[in-house]
Amino acid sequence: MKRSHNYEINHNTNTVTVTKRFMEAARQFGEEYDLFQQFQAMGLKVVVENRKAKRPSASPLRKLNRDAEKKVPLIKFERMARYIALLDDADEMMDEFDEVRRVAQSQSSPRRFVNEWFRRTFPRYEDLPEFDENGCVVHNPNPSIELTKIS
Repeated sequence: MKRSHNYEINHNTNTVTVTKRFMEAARQFGEEYDLFQQFQAMGLKVVVENRKAKRPSASPLRKLNRDAEKKVPLIKFERMARYIALLDDADEMMDEFDEVRRVAQSQSSPRRFVNEWFRRTFPRYEDLPEFDENGCVVHNPNPSIELTKIS
């Protein structure tokens, strides 16, 4: 199979695939006209290729952002609710969680919206939890600040 920029010869199927630009140039005397005559003399069937216009590639920054979004796994609502139920301020946070879920219904991707809220609100979700004296998980929304007990 021979491939040129404007045509491709496939000897297996006995065809030559040409671009629209090649066919337009072959209507006038010149190199393309001579090639077209040779294709016909060889008995090749001519097929005009319909190429779709190429979309411009996404900017590298946009591609990086899209890749980063894909790599963050989504947490199921049930797991979020179970985690929130273990917190020391579970009642308040569960009310907020329900409100966020209600507001998320107006978003294009409700699950991703709730997931982003959950990961911002509980940045230490995947870390080992800290427990209080009642056995509840201590909710520390700012992981850079260590909680200390005041006696």
